[in-house]
Amino acid sequence: MTPTSPSNQTGFSKIIFISLLIIISVVACLIYFQFGSSGLDESRTEVWSSKHTVSTTAKSEASSNITEISEAGISLNITLSNELAARVKPNDALFIYVKAVDGPRFPLAVKRMRVSDLPLNITLSDADAMMPAAKISDFTKYRVGARISFAGNAIASPGDLFGEKDLTAPVSTVEIQINTVKQ
Repeated sequence: MTPTSPSNQTGFSKIIFISLLIIISVVACLIYFQFGSSGLDESRTEVWSSKHTVSTTAKSEASSNITEISEAGISLNITLSNELAARVKPNDALFIYVKAVDGPRFPLAVKRMRVSDLPLNITLSDADAMMPAAKISDFTKYRVGARISFAGNAIASPGDLFGEKDLTAPVSTVEIQINTVKQ
């Protein structure tokens, strides 16, 4: 056989095709492990939204609260407890997040900072939304928090330090102290 024979071209095409499938699979796995099985694609969000609709009456009753949050966001004052301060380094990753209590598993909004930024005053708003289909202003019950990840991963792991609070709109400034070790 010569290098340009049809059987060599077919074999080469199969190798390219299989290589592309492997690359796509690896990228999909990396995305899955980076964000968890949180359903970050829009199709899952649309399915979630269709199963969890809010009546227009309930939406209009909460519209003043939602307007406040979408315009101003949720302001957080984040501190680290003295008891845990010795465990961290200035360059450790700090994740600040807002999740819907009765919503998708992934955060509605998140910012990544460093421990050296503490104490920190920060505002998370619809501008920080991870997905346009799931914004802070779409919900009224939240879990807000801050987590220090020693590995720098977005997914929480044992040993990470965190602090969280549940709240309901309207929201003024929320004090979060990182004072708990994830088990």
